[in-house]
Formats: sequence, C-alpha cells, structure tokens
Amino acid sequence: MLGWMAFPARYAILLDGEFVKKVLEGQQRRFPTKDNVLGEVQRISAVEPLAALELYRIFHYTAEPLSGTAPPRSLGQRLILEPQPNTQETKAS
Repeated sequence: MLGWMAFPARYAILLDGEFVKKVLEGQQRRFPTKDNVLGEVQRISAVEPLAALELYRIFHYTAEPLSGTAPPRSLGQRLILEPQPNTQETKAS
C-alpha cells in the first residue's frame, strides 16, 4: 500500500475568468491573450511555497456574479448576494 507521501506535492490554480479578464485588460489596455493568462499563471506559480511544488491543473470558470438572496441553512437569516454600499467595490467606484 502506498502512503500519501508517495505522490509529489501538487497544487491547482482556480482562475475566475471575468476577474482575470478585467485585471489583464486594465494592465494591457486590450483584451488579454492566452499568453497573458499563462504569464499570470507563471507569476503565481513562482511565489513561495508554490515554486517548490508541481502544478497539477489550472481550473478556469466564468460565471455571472451572484445576485438576489438565499436562505443560509444554519443561520435562519437571508443572505444578501448583491453589492452593498459598504463594500470595497462600491468604494472604489
């Protein structure tokens, strides 16, 4: 039986496509290319302690921001999923 130490230590990167696009468009002043995105992956991968590990996989997703309300299961209160006046995004606008 192999122990968990028999496998190399690996990590995965999860990219929020809309956020990456927004940030890279701001830096590049144009729609980001595949090479721009891979450059960001390389930049992230060079940060310690990731530099010593093996990159397992890059996950990419794109989704609309959450909106509306949802009932949290444990709190019994409604969770508001829309930007609020005291959030950083609203302050930065």
